[in-house]
Amino acid sequence: MAHLEPRIFHIWVVSRSFSGYRVYASTEHRSRRAEADVSFDPTAPPLAELSTLLAGPTTAAQLREIGGALFDRLFVGDVRSLFLVALGEALGREDPLRVILELEPPELAVLPWEMLYFAEHDLFLATAPRTTLSRTLPLLEPVRSLAVPGTLRCLLLLPQSSRLDTRTEEAALERFRAARGQRAEIVKVEGKVTQEAIRRALLDNEVHLVHFAGHGAFRDGQAAVLLDGDTDLPERMTASSFADLFLDNPSVGLIVLNACQGAARSSIAALAGVVPELLRRGIPAVIAMQSTVVNSEATRFAGTFYAELAEGFDPGSIETALARARSA
Repeated sequence: MAHLEPRIFHIWVVSRSFSGYRVYASTEHRSRRAEADVSFDPTAPPLAELSTLLAGPTTAAQLREIGGALFDRLFVGDVRSLFLVALGEALGREDPLRVILELEPPELAVLPWEMLYFAEHDLFLATAPRTTLSRTLPLLEPVRSLAVPGTLRCLLLLPQSSRLDTRTEEAALERFRAARGQRAEIVKVEGKVTQEAIRRALLDNEVHLVHFAGHGAFRDGQAAVLLDGDTDLPERMTASSFADLFLDNPSVGLIVLNACQGAARSSIAALAGVVPELLRRGIPAVIAMQSTVVNSEATRFAGTFYAELAEGFDPGSIETALARARSA
């Protein structure tokens, strides 16, 4: 199937000089624009219960309540009207609508906007068949397809010191490789996953996809990735130093950071904190969890994501594969 060309709806939020936020929106090439002022408190109900809600299992009704509250606070006035036009045009032409969020205020960036729910259409933007949802930072290149013409190489990073069960990750990637036949190759760093081992693997191979399964940590408020060191103990590598490893590797189109089964919530939060540094280094797409999930959900997500990426509705499309995996 040919790679589909999505329509774009870009929405970005900045702080105002007084209480509240300014929301801007535009369609592809900024051909149409809208803006609106919004005023809401992320610490007020129902958003105030987010931390408690995300710490355990959630019901569909709870997801709709939170997702609807997020949607109604962001999509207001002319911004909402422009979104309805863009959505209607995309659905009418059977084109996917790519919703891109750019959130400058840090107190908003930490909210789970992937839960956005449009009640009028009973539509979760991140999981609906004809919409995709992604975040971005200013001045970044767009998410590009992983449908490379030759062999797609995945670099698999599984630090031994993490002592995590990574069989799920390896099995999902092996199915991905098998589905692509001779057009995919898994490059696994054997032995200790050190900084030098990663540099060497990137130097010796044209890598398109990086899958890291391990731990993150915080030190003095800064996120770090835990790699293998000279001893059996893990070695901290700051988020910025880890991101610097990929500076001279323009072929890398996606990095997946997965704190697989057994990882603590603090480890997951730290890996999520690595994402902005990778994006600032020019990595087009980074996937990381924001909260803990049960093992069966993590397994299903990884399996569906890589299956869709290899031979799904729109092979090679990261955002389409992500949308399908979120709804699996």
